Amino acid sequence: PCENGDQVAAFLERHEDFEPLAAVESWKSEFGTNVMPAYVSERGDITLTPATTRTDGFFLSLLRRKA
Repeated sequence: PCENGDQVAAFLERHEDFEPLAAVESWKSEFGTNVMPAYVSERGDITLTPATTRTDGFFLSLLRRKA
C-alpha cells in the first residue's frame, strides 16, 4: 500500500483539482467481467500479483483533472 494506494491518496490530498476514477470500470470495458482482477480497492484501483495472474506485480489507478 505505501508504494501504491497510499501514494495515490497522498496525491489526491495535495491536488484537489484531481479526482479518482474506478480503474476497474475501464478493466471491465476492455476485458469483460469474466476476467476480473482478484484485488480491487474501494476506490476501484487494481492490483495484479504473480500469484493471481502469473505476471509481475502491477498497480493501476486512474485519476482525472476536474473540469
